[in-house]
Amino acid sequence: MYRFALGPKWLLSHAFVLTLFATMIFLGVWQLQRLDERKETNVLISQRADAEPSGLPEGLAEADAAGGDVRFIRVEMTGSYVGETLFIDNRTIEGSPGSWLATPFETGDLTIVVMRGFVGRATALGASPADLAAPSGVQTLTGLLQPGASGGAFAEGREGLAAISRPNISAVAERLQLDLVAPYFQLEEPAESIATPVPRPSIDNGPHLSYAVQWFLFASLAAIGYPLILRRVAREKSRVRPETALSRS
Repeated sequence: MYRFALGPKWLLSHAFVLTLFATMIFLGVWQLQRLDERKETNVLISQRADAEPSGLPEGLAEADAAGGDVRFIRVEMTGSYVGETLFIDNRTIEGSPGSWLATPFETGDLTIVVMRGFVGRATALGASPADLAAPSGVQTLTGLLQPGASGGAFAEGREGLAAISRPNISAVAERLQLDLVAPYFQLEEPAESIATPVPRPSIDNGPHLSYAVQWFLFASLAAIGYPLILRRVAREKSRVRPETALSRS
């Protein structure tokens, strides 16, 4: 009854459906893994981002004790901005494109890049370098430590400021010829009205569970539907054979 299913075309069909099934199962499991990661991040944000701020050296020491994980450690530091202000491009807030304003900040014997806030593309185009410059004098800043990124490339000549496509602290240090600590500092409340605070990640589980359910549902439909298709084709072929035999007789 099902001998037709061993034909070359049907074998290709079986392989295709099995590949789709395995891919959908993989994607469902991957979404569950992403959900676990999101839950771990939510716990980390809750534990660190609302804690009393420590000094920068203490925050770096806390990160070292946690295996180098600097994310969301809340820090307060006093010092002054030094060096050149840069754009960190390819940033968005609520779907609006723009850039972060990044300026090195010297506190004690440490220098760290401060992400001073978000500037929309239209705002940046209408601003002068003076509008985008960091405040002068001694500042006390409160914010969160975050790990830098790899990659990214510099571009020149926009509003008089250089721009890099990713927060690559090593590349910034090389360009500015400064000895920078590895993480960057995300300022909680910008002092300048031109910049919007970069929001913390929301503490929720995101869409990962619903995506996982969808992938597993698709896999179930394939697992149930494909055998039903084979059964229907087998029945049609079994009906055709007796009719063919009668017509020949």
